[in-house]
Amino acid sequence: RNEAINITWLSTYINTSPARPAWAFMVDALINTLKPEGINNPNDVQTFLTSWTPPTRGPRTNCLPKEIITMLKMARKHNMCFAPIKLSQSLKRQLPAWLHLGALPRTYHKIKDLCLRQNHGVKSIKDLLNVSNRPTTAPQHWESHNCECELCASDRQAGCKNPNKCISTAAAIINNLAPKFNPFQCPINDELTLTHHRLEKNTRARTQ
Repeated sequence: RNEAINITWLSTYINTSPARPAWAFMVDALINTLKPEGINNPNDVQTFLTSWTPPTRGPRTNCLPKEIITMLKMARKHNMCFAPIKLSQSLKRQLPAWLHLGALPRTYHKIKDLCLRQNHGVKSIKDLLNVSNRPTTAPQHWESHNCECELCASDRQAGCKNPNKCISTAAAIINNLAPKFNPFQCPINDELTLTHHRLEKNTRARTQ
C-alpha cells in the first residue's frame, strides 16, 4: 500500500503539464540544491529529463526530506526515466541543453561550455540552435573571431570574447547527440505516425 501511494506521488511529480501542482516545483528546488558541478543555475537541472541522477544517500542528502528521498528511491527501483520512442522536432528543441540524455561521451567541455551558459544564456536545445544557426540567420556574419555583425557585437557586450568559437561549440554539442534526439535529423518512418488524412478523420470523429 505504501509503495502504491509513493508511486502516485511520483506520477504527480513528473507531470509537466500546466496542471502540475505547486509542491512539485518546491521539490524541484530542493533536489536541485544537489546539482552537479558545472551547472550554475539550479533551475537548469530537471531530474528525469537529464542524465543526472540525484543521490539518495550520504551527507549531501541531509537537506532533503525523507519523503523526497523515498520518492527518488521508488523511481530508481522501477527504472523510471524519459525514454520516448520518437520525438517531434518541437519536443527535441524543448529538452535541456546540459546533461542531455542523448549526449554521447565527451560531448561537453567544461571551459568551452561555460560561456554558452553564462553569457549566451543557453538552457535548452532551442537555445543551442539559435547560437549555432547564426551563419545562416545573420547574413552579415562571417566566420572569424573578430566578426563585427550586430549579433556578435551584442554577444561581446554580454561578455563573450569569441562569439564565433561559441557558435562552433554549440553546433558540436548538437551534432554529438544521438540520432533520436538530434534536431538536425528526421525520425525514421516507422509507419506508426498518423498521416494528415488520418488526423483529419480523427478530428471529425471527435466532433461528431
